[in-house]
Amino acid sequence: MEIIKANMSHLIEALYLIRQCNDELLKNNIIQWEEESATMQAVKIDIENEYMYVMRDNNVTIGTMALSPNSPIDDQNTDELKKTLTVYRLAIIPFWQKKGIGQKLMSFAEKFALDNGFENIRVNISVNNSRAINFYTARKYKKAYEFVSEKTKEKYTCFEKELAAVLVN
Repeated sequence: MEIIKANMSHLIEALYLIRQCNDELLKNNIIQWEEESATMQAVKIDIENEYMYVMRDNNVTIGTMALSPNSPIDDQNTDELKKTLTVYRLAIIPFWQKKGIGQKLMSFAEKFALDNGFENIRVNISVNNSRAINFYTARKYKKAYEFVSEKTKEKYTCFEKELAAVLVN
């Protein structure tokens, strides 16, 4: 398995994976992503901006995530004094879930953040997504604040982790 920066040859696989995960979340009444997040245009822009990464196993994309120095959501609580990396659109093909792939992707994201001078890392999670909340809490992410998306009208929690904490863990 390897994690690599996505290129246009990964576009269709990444989009399929994101949509498959989104469908699974919606079956559980979890709106994790806004509709625009699962479009070809959104994924293409992330690849062009070099934000998208994919985890591959035997030349098949099994996980994806975007790492951005800018928040994709209109955060009113952004601390402009801290250099923050935002993780979004983290998705793992359902067959590969609960097999450590999320841990590997987030370890990669945290190392990427440290290597690139970010002071903290953040992720926004639907308050209804208890599995994701437990995942990030176990990784020592702290609840920073809650907000309501203007588009979905859903409530989300922003979780953050100070990267100094990564150095000692």
